[in-house]
Amino acid sequence: MKKFTLFLLCFLMSLSLLIGFTACNDDNYLELKTVVDVKQVGESLSVEVSLNENSSAILGNIENVSYKIYKGTNDDKNNLISEITVNDMSEPFTFSVPNYGKYFVKASFAGQDGFYAGQLEIKAQTYEIAYLNGTMPVSMFMSKHVTAEKDHPTFVYLERKQTFDWDALPENTYRIGGVNEDTNKWSFHDDIAIAKAFIKELYDMDNNAKFIINVVDNYTNLIVAFMYENGIPESNFEAVIWTDGTGTNGFIVNNNKTKADYDKNLEELNFYIEKALAGEKVVVGEGDNAREVEPYIAMNKTQSKGSESSKYSFAFTSKSNVTYIVNSTENYYPNNAEMQTLLDESVTVEPLSAMLENLQKDEKAFE
Repeated sequence: MKKFTLFLLCFLMSLSLLIGFTACNDDNYLELKTVVDVKQVGESLSVEVSLNENSSAILGNIENVSYKIYKGTNDDKNNLISEITVNDMSEPFTFSVPNYGKYFVKASFAGQDGFYAGQLEIKAQTYEIAYLNGTMPVSMFMSKHVTAEKDHPTFVYLERKQTFDWDALPENTYRIGGVNEDTNKWSFHDDIAIAKAFIKELYDMDNNAKFIINVVDNYTNLIVAFMYENGIPESNFEAVIWTDGTGTNGFIVNNNKTKADYDKNLEELNFYIEKALAGEKVVVGEGDNAREVEPYIAMNKTQSKGSESSKYSFAFTSKSNVTYIVNSTENYYPNNAEMQTLLDESVTVEPLSAMLENLQKDEKAFE
């Protein structure tokens, strides 16, 4: 009788597709939301679960419920992150997920055949991403991060991963979603694809979401990879380019000796951005060496995955949503007033003393 009831309920609920209600899927799961309300608590990683007004009519007397939570959009056993058994559903209960993104929740009720399942999205209105290399930019970014009042989640990835105690991150600060739990296995260049996919997942959940992206001036192509190649328009993000330190002078001056050089770099940058937004690849190399690569790779010095891309750091300042932070602009162009003026008007100067002063304002930074 129970199997017949389950079949009949599934059939009747399938008819509701005509009015836009999802019912049974290919795995014969019933839609979880027909009996259970599962919702994110604010913009946190906490999830509240409670029976809804239809549960008793559909399920009768409920003794206990077993939940399985998976990362992703299905019940792939390799993505199982937790199992929870609840013996009393008379009151709502909460559980937490490890990071923002898409989850799949499956429930089985004692005395009932089959499963109920549904999607769960853990999201925020604004996300901050810091994908950083070097020492100076990490120090400058963190001096602001740990002393600022932020109401949005921040996701951090460091090339020099030993810089952090990853088990004691600042409040509302997380690892980039999807990277290996063992930081010793991180690879700055290989993990770009993982970070890119994670950002796309966040954007796909809500195309109105805003992003703040932090990169270093010798890897400005990451702005193209993370934002433009994911189809995120400039109106939806701000980018902060942090100085590498001693290398910044060379990145700017050697690639932009004249205004004509700057204009050419800006033209190339806009070409790569246009290709990225169109979802197109770029042909690099000639003859037998010609190949198609993603725009962000074409921007690299050697047009390969494992090289830096400092050429376009100055050109990026033409974008109103980009801030380029350097320690000084003094004597960058001692014999070219036009370029010196353009530089002074385009970048934000923050001397190292400002970083120390910023930290000294907040005792929490030294705890």
